[in-house]
Amino acid sequence: MKAKRICWCALTGLMMASAFICGCGKESERTRAEILSEPLEFEKRIEVEESGKAKKIAEMQPDDIIVAVNGYPLRQKDYVRWMQLQYATIRKQMKNNRQEADKYFEQLQFQFPSQFAKNRLLIDDAMRQGVLPQSNLVVEVENLLQDQAAKNKMPLDALLDKFGNNQKYVIYQIAERILIKKLVDEKIPPLTQVDATFVSNTQARVIQENNIASATNMHRRLMLEGFRRDIIAGKVDFHDLVVKYFNDGRFEIEDGGKWETVTFGEMEDKTFEEQVFSANEGSMLPLQEDDDGINLIMVHKKIPAMRDKDGNVLERSQCELLCIRMAKEPLLLQQSDEEIMRDLKNQMQIQAIDIYVEKLMTNGVHKVVYPFGTEFF
Repeated sequence: MKAKRICWCALTGLMMASAFICGCGKESERTRAEILSEPLEFEKRIEVEESGKAKKIAEMQPDDIIVAVNGYPLRQKDYVRWMQLQYATIRKQMKNNRQEADKYFEQLQFQFPSQFAKNRLLIDDAMRQGVLPQSNLVVEVENLLQDQAAKNKMPLDALLDKFGNNQKYVIYQIAERILIKKLVDEKIPPLTQVDATFVSNTQARVIQENNIASATNMHRRLMLEGFRRDIIAGKVDFHDLVVKYFNDGRFEIEDGGKWETVTFGEMEDKTFEEQVFSANEGSMLPLQEDDDGINLIMVHKKIPAMRDKDGNVLERSQCELLCIRMAKEPLLLQQSDEEIMRDLKNQMQIQAIDIYVEKLMTNGVHKVVYPFGTEFF
């Protein structure tokens, strides 16, 4: 995760620099009419080969090519601009949860090069098969843009001006969505047809698996409760249990049972904090449970607060805790029949698309090249 955070900062810097240089004004590379006439071809196709050198995206020059599909390139500068556009959209949609928005965007930036290549393969295949003539695609794109302009009560030019230099990416995204949907509807049926029986069987499996998971979690909870009682009764030693179960796959135990050192006044769960700091060294705490696991915790060492000669606290008191943890089996989300029907249909369609793309990559018709490798971050 540390490497990802560094990457996030580097790419954020690239985005800010690009925004400063190119943030407003009309598209200078091609006119708006040219973009609308060929919405999926704003880059010229070129011959691309592997360079034999590895580069991370943050190290690339603006014109360096990240991936090319049949000669159609995704350049570093376009990647940065795509990320600007995506980040603005994500922040708008998730405006009440910035942390989740940033987490989602971080995941997106890692996935984007491979997703671009996958979508570009589908685009080129759709064009090759003629599922939607270019003239029809242009009409559908313009109609959608006109509808959006009408909803915003502004002329189309004014709507596109809002996107500044990113307007070609917006138009590309709309055309991409229209063309791929047409290809999927006509050429890529879902792997399995989802009907009422399929949904009913899925509901039954969800209930069955949740019952098994709940029983397993209850057994693990009772097991740890038994350990706790035996430790308190002096029948067994906490450290002996750590050694005994250290390599048992059911348990999550750090070396020596070490868990964490907590500081008074800094714990989020104030009830748990009171239990910790009111306990003596060697005391067993009540089982602590979260969504992912159950913790058997012992207060190993208490570190008193440091004070100056006048009694003022310089460093707050701390406690070193040891832990024997058992993971909980996750429970599957129980949904309505309509929700399951929708999700299953999506899953079956996504799987079919993935298989279709895999065939496109290996049928000898299409060529996908990553000039600087695929270790982007």
